[in-house]
Amino acid sequence: MKNTLFYIFFFTLLIICSAKPLLGPKTAVLLGNIGERHQYSQFFDSFTKKGYDLHFLRADDQDITLKKFGEYLYDQAILFVGKSEEINVVDILDFIDSGRSVIVATSSDLSDSVRELAIGCGIEFDEQGTSVVDHFNFKSGDKEHTTIITNNFCDIPSVLGDFAQDKKDIQFKGIGMEVKKNSPLNYRLLVAPSTSYSYFVDEKITEKPFVIGNEITLVSALQTRGDARVLFSGSIEMFSNNFFDSKYGNSLFCQEIASWTFNEKGFLRFRDFTHHKVNSKIKQDYYRIKDEIEFSVILEEYDLEKGWKPYVANDVQIEYVMLSPYVRQTLVNNPETGKFSTNLSLPDKHGTFKFRLQYHKRGYRFIENVEEIPLKPFWHNQYERFIPVAYPYYLSAILMLVGFFIFSIIFLYHKDENVEKKNKKAPQKNRKEK
Repeated sequence: MKNTLFYIFFFTLLIICSAKPLLGPKTAVLLGNIGERHQYSQFFDSFTKKGYDLHFLRADDQDITLKKFGEYLYDQAILFVGKSEEINVVDILDFIDSGRSVIVATSSDLSDSVRELAIGCGIEFDEQGTSVVDHFNFKSGDKEHTTIITNNFCDIPSVLGDFAQDKKDIQFKGIGMEVKKNSPLNYRLLVAPSTSYSYFVDEKITEKPFVIGNEITLVSALQTRGDARVLFSGSIEMFSNNFFDSKYGNSLFCQEIASWTFNEKGFLRFRDFTHHKVNSKIKQDYYRIKDEIEFSVILEEYDLEKGWKPYVANDVQIEYVMLSPYVRQTLVNNPETGKFSTNLSLPDKHGTFKFRLQYHKRGYRFIENVEEIPLKPFWHNQYERFIPVAYPYYLSAILMLVGFFIFSIIFLYHKDENVEKKNKKAPQKNRKEK
């Protein structure tokens, strides 16, 4: 028994020590009431086991600051504010703009400051006091039908992680939201069933609800161009121990989307951005038109347990751009090393060109890199003297010269017999006239 406890303690300690949050462990947890944190202990413990250092603070405490002397005190933040707690929206938006990630969970009693924060991230919550209601898909025993059951998930494996294989039903109780349409930065992670609507529970419906059916977003995410990730949930209770029932998938779902938000998944980096002429290993500052170039780059994905590992994909492209791409080519991936490479022919157009690598894939960190490489024309002594395509023109020029030479000879040495006879008869005619 003692040996068993020792091994359990040893492996737990090993897991905690091996887990290294990529952007730092310090996490601010803002709660409406710190005494309620035990209600979400399973969710918070999942972070502690991975090496995160959680600092629990009151959300409405005016003395709380996320930045001091120009430096941020925390690496990421969790906001569980559901009972009209006011938060400092400016500080949190500034925290997000700095590239740090935030998890925001609220309820039907959300405050104006939480609504303002959501609007700043491209999301709009329904009116305060409303709830998502479904009279067909609800948890048994719920008389108000506000604890709905849904399995409408996003199709983004990099966000869902292991839950993409599980896909159990999710319990949700809270307020609905609407996400801006056609936004490339916002993801709808969890959507309400088609039979649901968002309205006041105790009031009769007299007008069209704010959102209905599949238009209702329950959980959404934002991935900014500055690599910050923000998760919005209209329900705090879905993170609670009461909702982490083995019958439903709340536990795994919440842990997976939180892991993605804190950059444990889908975080890419590139290195060894190189290019050179084929059959050469020297990287040049410029190339000549029509050069054959070999390009390569290594892409890696971060894993909390394994660290950086090779990224595997078949949709990474390289562009050779002036004002618009002249060459765009898909890179071939080596899954063992994460190296992406290809050979490309440079265009017959001199100017200031750039090698541009842009990789924007849903759920992954944006990869962008640009390197300016001028493309120069040939020197006058570098052009081919005789181009095979121009052989007909060469032949026509030679034939024209030959013809002109023959014509000149004929013109100079040809004698007209009729003219000679006329010249002989002319003197005789003059003599007769005299």
